[in-house]
Amino acid sequence: MERITPNDNSINNFIAQELEGLISLAEECVNKIDSLTAAIEKVRLYFLVLMLLSTIMVSGCVGLAFDVHNTDVTFFNATPFMLVFLFIACSFLIGIVWAMASGRSRFRNLRRELFAERDVHGRLITLIHEQAQRVAHRRAVSPVTYAMFEIRIRRLMR
Repeated sequence: MERITPNDNSINNFIAQELEGLISLAEECVNKIDSLTAAIEKVRLYFLVLMLLSTIMVSGCVGLAFDVHNTDVTFFNATPFMLVFLFIACSFLIGIVWAMASGRSRFRNLRRELFAERDVHGRLITLIHEQAQRVAHRRAVSPVTYAMFEIRIRRLMR
């Protein structure tokens, strides 16, 4: 059986490859975090639009109710236009409530996924720092390659 010495190139190459793999995995994690953050912002914008639309619809219904109240129109002698408008407005508001509930569920799922990715990112950064110290200590790669690793590692710090 061949004995492996601490200065063996195969061990140094293995350590450098592990560091490369960890950095690649962390870069994928950062890309996932960025996409999740963008998706959360889209959901927030979605909520803002829904709130704006619901405010407009409620204002229209209140305005129509005051108009109906001031002209002594009851449900039985209201014009068909007003009844159709109220039906459409109520249907629209029910749809907005449903959309907000489903959006909230999507928002929670995205936040949960983002939390998990940030946790994984933190653990990967710890492993990367430990492995980079091993690479530096063993001088497993050239100074230029190590500098490239350092640059990639700095880009991961967020």
